[in-house]
Order: sequence, then structure tokens, then C-alpha cells
Amino acid sequence: MVAKILKLFLFFSLLQFLRPAEASYGPTAAYKWFEAPNVVVCKFAPVDAARVRRALSVWKRLGYSFGSVVYNDESSRCIGEDYKGFIVIDLIGQDFIEPNLAMTRVYYDKRWSRIIGAKIQIKQTSAERDRVLEHEIGHALGWKHFSRRYHLMNPKWETGGWDTFGLTFKVLQRKIAASEQGEIGIIEYVE
Repeated sequence: MVAKILKLFLFFSLLQFLRPAEASYGPTAAYKWFEAPNVVVCKFAPVDAARVRRALSVWKRLGYSFGSVVYNDESSRCIGEDYKGFIVIDLIGQDFIEPNLAMTRVYYDKRWSRIIGAKIQIKQTSAERDRVLEHEIGHALGWKHFSRRYHLMNPKWETGGWDTFGLTFKVLQRKIAASEQGEIGIIEYVE
């Protein structure tokens, strides 16, 4: 099973090189991190260290960097809303919208088109499901949904896949444009 998944991932990764580097029909992003985000995995998060490393490695292969990764955390980041500089991964909370697999909130500064922090909530039953954590990390990095069959950022798990066309860090850098408003906002993605 793992070998089959790796073969599919490699296949879709190779497809990316056969297409133009960026196309007008590709995925969109409005914000990016000013510097590499740290990752915090809360004590009750339904994912283990190996699962998080696998998910982060997908994005590292696309050119993204991450700061420190802390596991089994019980700090204020897991209890409150102190997400500045962090992608926080946790079990679902009371604000989780059912019947979704996961939910990501991205906190950003519109003036600088910069992500301030992000919180990923994953259901226990979705934690080991293929692509869920990778997809949510994509939101935490600034990517929106992209309704292309077999694409990693497809909003429907059933029609998504490992295609990462248009998701490289270089493409993200080109897609970000400064916003004229200087306010803090929140984007919420539910799957």
C-alpha cells in the first residue's frame, strides 16, 4: 500500500515538470509566511511524529522550509490562540464544523500579505487518512482550494490526490501581491 502511494506521488510530481511552471488556471494563494513557520503538535493531536514528518516532507520537496517541530506540546498555543509564528496541529475543538475531516484557520496581516499563524484541527478518524494532513498544511502555508481532479488542494477528499501542480514555493512567491489594507484577518478552511 505504501509503495503504491509513493508511486502515485512520484507520478504526479513528475507531471508537474511536464507542464508550464505557472499557469493562470493553477492554484491560488493570497498570503505567505514572512519566515519559516515553527510547527507545534499538541499533546492530544491525533497524529504521531512519523505522520507529521511524512506530511512536512511533501512540502519540503516543493521548496518550503519549517522551523522547529515540537511534539506532545501543552503550551498556551494548544490551549488558547497564541499562534504567532506557528502552525499548530491539534484534535478538533468545540468550534469544529461537522461532518468535516479537518479544519484550518489561517491568521494573516493583509497589509503585508503575511501569515501570522495557523491552527489545524483534525478528527481522530481522519488523522491517518491519506492526504488530509498534507492538504491542511497546504492551507496553513497559504494555499486555497483548487478543484482539479487528483490535486492535493482539491476541496473534496474523494476527488483529491497527490498532484502538486502549481504548489512550489517559487510559484507561491510570484503569486503573492501586496494588499492595500492593513488589517488582521482570518481565513477558515473546512474539509
